[in-house]
Amino acid sequence: MDTSIIPSPDSLLVNWLWFQVLLVITFTLHIILVNLILGGCFLAICFIWMGGFEYSREIARKPFVIYNYMYSNGVLVNQTDSINETGFLQNAKWTKIHE
Repeated sequence: MDTSIIPSPDSLLVNWLWFQVLLVITFTLHIILVNLILGGCFLAICFIWMGGFEYSREIARKPFVIYNYMYSNGVLVNQTDSINETGFLQNAKWTKIHE
């Protein structure tokens, strides 16, 4: 094998401490970035999964919370006629305004 085409290595005239410092800095930045990216992706996937589940659960139960007993806004089925006549705000317990 002809070794004349392979150059001989040159030594770097830098203290070894620089390499150790750069190694620690780049390793720390790598760990932080990988944790942020993987953790962020994991959280995004979890939120999308739970959001889709909650959305489909809410659609499946509409308009009742308890079937044929209570609507999802807290109105009982037997109160709907009186609320339709007098208005929702007249029967609301959570407000002081009853117009």
